[in-house]
Amino acid sequence: MIFRRRRVALLSALSAAALIGSLGGTAIPASAVTAAPQAVAVSASYGVVCSGALCIQTQSVNITTCEAVIYAWANTSFTGHFDMAVPSEDVLVHNPPAGNIQWSSGEIAGFEMPFYGQNVPYQATAWKLTSTYYDIGRVNFTINVPSFC
Repeated sequence: MIFRRRRVALLSALSAAALIGSLGGTAIPASAVTAAPQAVAVSASYGVVCSGALCIQTQSVNITTCEAVIYAWANTSFTGHFDMAVPSEDVLVHNPPAGNIQWSSGEIAGFEMPFYGQNVPYQATAWKLTSTYYDIGRVNFTINVPSFC
């Protein structure tokens, strides 16, 4: 009986590792937990950046289409949505596209964002819905790609 439990635990661990591997190494590091919400300006260059309960990471940049894939997640469970905005271009993208859903802690919201130029500010926000919306984290960042985009 102990052997079976260990075997099940080992298979569960291997399954989890395979899932994390299939997500492209998007496991959330323990160091991603941060304190009070505040805007943080960063250059998104594949590192994890957190502010409040929100964390973001640039997953990839496609220099053919001049788009970046940005992952956002919260280090807490909540009902609400994520926004990715480019204020200077009047762009606002929601995930989910309409409404709100229950997000588990660490659940990834993916965004495909066009590149608008070097040093153009982007803003990611996690919005929690109670009787009204309030942000539980906000990160300001830029996406730096080759100049021909």
